[in-house]
Amino acid sequence: MRIEEPNNCHPKSVVNRPGFWAIIIAVSFFIINLTQIGRYGLSWDEPNEMERGRETVALVTGMIWPASGMANECVLDDDIHNHPSFYATCDYGVSLALTKWFGWPAIPAGHFFKLLTAAAGLVALFHLGARLFNPAVGLGAEIFMVLFPRFIAHAHF
Repeated sequence: MRIEEPNNCHPKSVVNRPGFWAIIIAVSFFIINLTQIGRYGLSWDEPNEMERGRETVALVTGMIWPASGMANECVLDDDIHNHPSFYATCDYGVSLALTKWFGWPAIPAGHFFKLLTAAAGLVALFHLGARLFNPAVGLGAEIFMVLFPRFIAHAHF
């Protein structure tokens, strides 16, 4: 009678993989912060970011024309141009969709895309750490980031 050796070639269980825990941490971060989204207020530059998104949508759709010359582009008091237009447009679009289609209040709707981006950033941080070093380092970096108070604050604002 032949005794078979245990086959150690089976893939690891999904629960034992760091990538599984990285996704669980990011989704948990998103859901926990989503439950608290109405408690966060308005930061000092959020209206400028939303205005930048609204302005970009208006430029793309032809509702307004860009200012001619350089006179209007170098005004120091105009904080609207400190925000990158693509991210501001995405944030404005998601906020507008949440307020119009789902009836969300404007301020929590303005935070939704930021939370979604932060959660995706956590997964990207894990993959970066895993590729540069190893999956344990990537998971450690994600855990450090998700517990870092400044990251939590910036995830909302």
